Amino acid sequence: MRMKLKYSNIFFTLTILIIICECNGFRLLELDDNIYKAMYLTAAIGMIFICFIRINKMRTCKGSQRFIYSYSIIVFLFLIFEYIYTVRLYGGLQTAYEYANYNKCYVFVFLLIPLLYIMTIDDNFENILNSVMLLTTITLGLMLVHALLYQWYQIEFLHIGIYAKKMIRNDRFRMWDLSSLEGLAIIYGMYRILFVKQKKIRYMIQTIICFAVLVYVEQTRMMLIALVASIMVMIMMKPCKTANGILAKGAFIAIVGVVSATLVIPRLIISFSGEDSISITNRLIELEFVYRILRERGIFGLGIISHDWQQYLYYHGIYSRVHLDDIGLIGYIAQVGIWSVALFIIPMIRMLKILLNTHKNEFSVFLWSIYIYLVITSSTLFVLNSQRILMWPFCLALFEFYNMKYGKRKVETLETKKL
Repeated sequence: MRMKLKYSNIFFTLTILIIICECNGFRLLELDDNIYKAMYLTAAIGMIFICFIRINKMRTCKGSQRFIYSYSIIVFLFLIFEYIYTVRLYGGLQTAYEYANYNKCYVFVFLLIPLLYIMTIDDNFENILNSVMLLTTITLGLMLVHALLYQWYQIEFLHIGIYAKKMIRNDRFRMWDLSSLEGLAIIYGMYRILFVKQKKIRYMIQTIICFAVLVYVEQTRMMLIALVASIMVMIMMKPCKTANGILAKGAFIAIVGVVSATLVIPRLIISFSGEDSISITNRLIELEFVYRILRERGIFGLGIISHDWQQYLYYHGIYSRVHLDDIGLIGYIAQVGIWSVALFIIPMIRMLKILLNTHKNEFSVFLWSIYIYLVITSSTLFVLNSQRILMWPFCLALFEFYNMKYGKRKVETLETKKL
């Protein structure tokens, strides 16, 4: 008897492989980063190729289908244009291989198609996000144990590289960008805690672990602010049917406000004005660099070049700490110019329209929280930066699935038979 392998199962398995490789295999094995990159790129390209030859089998609504095709073509044209523009602008300073190596992260954007396919076939978005939550918790949980052991006993068991060992903030071991899906995992964990009755304890534990790593290990202030704001939005939008529920919500918001005003906000202010104030100085330098680029290069910006060449253009070869990634969307606009409208701003406008024009339910509250997170983090932790871009196709797929399931337009079935 021949077993028929479903494409949705292939996509699901390859997605799990991509997430594990993006986290460097939980840093348990001492493998070269390039091995992990080759593995997740191969998996991503394989998924995209399968979608390309079987795309007519997908069940989707007209609006989502048109957006998916249009956006994929725009990203493809963007990469071709930027290569031509960069080569013409800088000549032989950056080779085709260097360009491809620096921009390979954009392959992840095309994962929108297989991710939406998984959600469509299952008629469920939670299966894939449960796996995201679990894998992210494992990654961050191991790093929390490593940080505590390193802090107390100088014991190391994860392979994180010598660069990370030198990063210290507030007298603690620090390492950031441990998982590009961390923000999505925490928001999803809170969604499960607030709206889903099953397995609340499990998601509470996972969410607490992720938050602990964010506060103790990563110490990323903007992500903390964005997540707190997103969770507050979720809590405020949660419907309360009883007076006790309304009082409980008001009490919780009041407690969070008091704690923030007395403990969190003062600490944030001190961190911005203390030893870490150098990060503010660097961002002012980067903003001055952006102003120069926009004045000199116009609507097409600097072009997609590596950090080394950004530093060369600013300091004429002297080492600096100028990174356009640090200033989020503004830095991205300086780098790719008008393309930033097509790659980020238009999809964000579409997401907002979907939220405003579709049925309101618990799923929409979850998406509102994601949207708030994307807006706030665009100031520094921009989702289209190479270290965070894997979250972007998940967000796009979630919004398109929501539009397909609850939008005003009826679902159009191109072919309903299984692949």
